[in-house]
Amino acid sequence: MGETRPVPPSNTSDVESWTTGVFDHALRLQSLSPEIQQTESLIDVILGRSRSSGKPSMKLSSAMNKIPREWWEFIAFITDLEPDVSVRIPKDVSTYSGLQTLLEDLLKVYARTSDYQFSSMFMTMYALLHTGYMRVQWNPAAKGGLGEQELVPKGPSEVLQVGARFDLEEAEVVIDIEDMTMDKLARMYGNAARKVRPDIGPAYDREQEYECPPSFTDEQWKFMPPETKAFWSRKSQPNKKSAGVYARTKHKLFWLVDPSINETNSTIRMGPKDSAWSYQVEPGMPLYPRKRVIAKAGDVVLADNPSPYYHGCYPYVMMRAFPVPWQFQGTSLFSNLNKMQEAMSYVLHGFMENIRAGLEPRLIAPKNSLSASQWDSYDPKDPPAKLMYSSRAAQPPKFSEPPPFPALSMNVLQMLDKEMDMTSGASAISQALTKKQVPGGDALETIKSSRSYMVRLVTRSLERALRQIGTLTIRNMLQFYTLEHRVNMLGASGISPTDSIPEFGNLFPRGMAPEIFVKRFEFVLEPGSLLSMDRNEVEFKAREMYKMGLISRRQVFRMVNMNIDVDQNEKEIVEEAEKKVALAGLAAQATHKAKK
Repeated sequence: MGETRPVPPSNTSDVESWTTGVFDHALRLQSLSPEIQQTESLIDVILGRSRSSGKPSMKLSSAMNKIPREWWEFIAFITDLEPDVSVRIPKDVSTYSGLQTLLEDLLKVYARTSDYQFSSMFMTMYALLHTGYMRVQWNPAAKGGLGEQELVPKGPSEVLQVGARFDLEEAEVVIDIEDMTMDKLARMYGNAARKVRPDIGPAYDREQEYECPPSFTDEQWKFMPPETKAFWSRKSQPNKKSAGVYARTKHKLFWLVDPSINETNSTIRMGPKDSAWSYQVEPGMPLYPRKRVIAKAGDVVLADNPSPYYHGCYPYVMMRAFPVPWQFQGTSLFSNLNKMQEAMSYVLHGFMENIRAGLEPRLIAPKNSLSASQWDSYDPKDPPAKLMYSSRAAQPPKFSEPPPFPALSMNVLQMLDKEMDMTSGASAISQALTKKQVPGGDALETIKSSRSYMVRLVTRSLERALRQIGTLTIRNMLQFYTLEHRVNMLGASGISPTDSIPEFGNLFPRGMAPEIFVKRFEFVLEPGSLLSMDRNEVEFKAREMYKMGLISRRQVFRMVNMNIDVDQNEKEIVEEAEKKVALAGLAAQATHKAKK
C-alpha cells in the first residue's frame, strides 16, 4: 500500500493515491473485527429473520423469538430522554455569564425543534449492535438557506478510522462513507462531479438492469460478470438511465491530522475565499491547525480543504453500549442472546415436530398390503377415510407413534427463558406480582429502575456520547449562529452585547482567537437527569422525604426540577386553605340552624 502519511496539499495525484491506499487499509482493518463480521446476522436476528446454521432443524424461524422484544424494550427504555442540560464555562464565568444563558436558551429551542431524540435513538440502535456514530455538522442549505445544525446517525460500517486505540479523537484519519446519488453529488460539487462514475457494487447492481450493447450477442452478455456489464453498458449508452433508477456512488470524506506547515516565504489563504471560516497562514505556521478534510467519489478528488469547524475536533461522536479496553469496537449483548435464542429455537422446533407427528402420523404398512392407487389417494387427515388392505400382508397397516420427548427439554427451555428475561425488568416485576402482597406502583417503578446492571452501563455510555454531541453543538452555535439566526429562534432575547463588538452579529470577543474561545464552552448533563427512569427515582425519593418531614415543599420542587413559581404557589395554597375553612364554617352554621 505504501506510506499513508499526509500528502502535500498541492499535489492532486498524490492525494488521489493516498486516499485510495488509506481507505483500503482502514477497510481491511475493520473487516478483521468479529463484531463487524456479525453485524448483518445480528440485524437479521433482531428483525426475526431465520438464520440457517447448517442444520435442517435450524432453518425454520423460531415460533417464540424473544430477541426482537428484548431489543425494542431496551431501545424504548434507554432512549426515553428528559435531560436537564446546562452550559459550563471553566473560567471567567462572570465575564461570559450572559452568553452562557443565551446558549442554554438556544439549546432548549434547538431540542424542541430538531429530531435529536430520533437521531440519538438510531445511534443507540447501532451502539447496541456494537458501535454507533453521530455526525454533528452544519448544513448551510437547511431551513431555506438560513442554515442549521444536523445530527446524522452513522452505522458501524459507515465510519472507518486508522490509529485510534479507544477514543475516536486519537485517530490519524476518520473516513465517512455515504451512499449518494450522482445527482446529489453534482448539486454539492458542480462540474467536479462530472468526472465521477457510479460505483460498481451492491448499491448500484441491485437497482441497475444493464442493457446488452450491439457489439455483444445475447449469449455472450448472459455470462458476463456484473462489473463488465456495468462498464460496457455505460460506455455504449453514457447518457441513458434506466426508468426510475438513479445511479449511485460512494461519497467519502477523509478527515485527517495533517502537520504540514507553510514552507514558502509568503502568506497563504486556506479555505474558500468567500467562506467565513477561511484563514491566512504565515510562513512557518501549520497549514491545517483544525484538521484537514478531503472529499472523494470513485477515483476523483472533489475537494481538499481545511476543516471548517473552529472546535478543531472530528465532527463525529462514537457510542459503544458495551465498551471493552482490548478493542476499538464495542461488544454486543445480542450476540450472546442469539446463542440462547438458537438453543431455544432448537428445543421449540423439536416440540413442534413432535406435535406434528401426532397430528399427522405416518402410515406404516408392508409393501404388498396396499395397491399403488390406494397409497396415492389415501389421506390420513381425512377422519372418515377407510382403508382396505390385502389379506396376504404379513401385518396390518398402522400409524407411527410420536417419539418420546427428552424429559430435560422443558427444564432447559425454562432455564434459557429465565436467563434471557434477566436482561429486562419483566422478570423482576413478575416475581413481585407473585407475592402475597402486591407492591404499589412506586415500588414497581423502583424495581424496574434497578432492573439490570446492563441498563446502567448503557446509560453511562449514552451520557458520555450526549455530552460530546452537546459540546460540539454549542461550539457550532458560537461559530455559525448569526444574529439573524438567533433572533429567529429567540426574538430579542437572541441579541448579545458582543454582536456589535468587534464585528456586527458576531459572538466572539475582541482579542481572542475563535478557535480558543469556542473551546471554553462545554455541555453539561446534570447527574440523574438523562432518563425518565432517573427522574422517577428522584421524584419518588422527594415524595418520601417530604412525607417524613425531612424536606420542605420548596426543596421538593428543586429536586424534581419543576418550573414552578414557589412564592405564587405558596400564596395560592394559603388562599385555597382559607376558602376551605370559610366553606366549612358556613356548612357548620347551616347544620346548627337546621337542628334548632
